[in-house]
Amino acid sequence: MSRHHCTVRREDRCGQGYLAAARRPPQGARSSHPRSCLISLLTRVLSPPPGPAVGGTVVMATASLLGLAAYTYHRRSTWLDLRVDGLMQHLPRWTHPVLDHVVEVASPTSTLVACLLAAAVAFATGRRGQAALLLGAPFLALVATGALQALLQRPSARGIGSASAFPSGHMTGVAALTVVVLVLTAKGRRLPRGAQTGLRLAVTSVALAVAVALVARRHHFVTDVLGSVSVAVVVVLVVSAALEALRRRPVSNPPQQPSGNGER
Repeated sequence: MSRHHCTVRREDRCGQGYLAAARRPPQGARSSHPRSCLISLLTRVLSPPPGPAVGGTVVMATASLLGLAAYTYHRRSTWLDLRVDGLMQHLPRWTHPVLDHVVEVASPTSTLVACLLAAAVAFATGRRGQAALLLGAPFLALVATGALQALLQRPSARGIGSASAFPSGHMTGVAALTVVVLVLTAKGRRLPRGAQTGLRLAVTSVALAVAVALVARRHHFVTDVLGSVSVAVVVVLVVSAALEALRRRPVSNPPQQPSGNGER
C-alpha cells in the first residue's frame, strides 16, 4: 500500500473522529431521555441539601417543631388533625390489617435493631463515620422524642393510654433512619446513581407507609407525625455536621523530643 493511501485513510479517520466529537453532547449536558430526566428529578428531590444549606434546613425544621409543639400543646386534636383523620377513614377495610402490621413492624425497637445491624456492617467495612451516624442519630432522635413527650403531655388520638403522643416514637425512628440514608447516599459515591435513587425511594416509601398507618389507625394525629419528622431532620443533620467537623479537625503534631547530642 502506498504512502499516499495511508495518508488519506489517516485523514479520513481523523475526520470521523472530529464528527463524532461534534455530535457527542457536551460534558455535563442534560439528557433528553425521559428516564434520565426522571432519575435526575428524583435525585434532586430526595437528596438532602448541600453543606451551606444544612444550617437553614435545621433552622426551618426547628421552627416547624416549635410551631407544632405550641399549636398542639395540651390539645386533643386540631383542625388539621380532624381533616386528615376524616380523609383516612375512607380507606378500604381490607387495608386495616396491613396497616396494623406496618405499625407493629415499625416500632422504635425494630428501628434501633435495624440501625444496629447497618452500623455493624458499616463498621466492619471500615466506615466508622457512617456507623456512628447510623447508630447515634436515630438513638438521639428517640431520646429527644421521649423528652418532648414527657414535656408536652399531649393525649393520644384514641384517647387511651398515657398522654405522650407528640411526637410519635414510631415515626421518629423511621424518619431518622430515612434521613440518615438520604445523607449517606448523598455523600457516598460507591453506589451507582440508579441504585442510590432506588434506595432513597425505598426508604422514603417506607416512611410514608408508616406515617399513613399511624394516622389511619388512629395511633397518632398528623401533627404528631409532622413533629416527629422535624425532630428527625434536626437531630440527624446536627449529628452529621458534628461528625463531619470531627473528621476534618486537623491533627496536631506531637511535640518533638529534644535530642541527646546537645543540639538545640
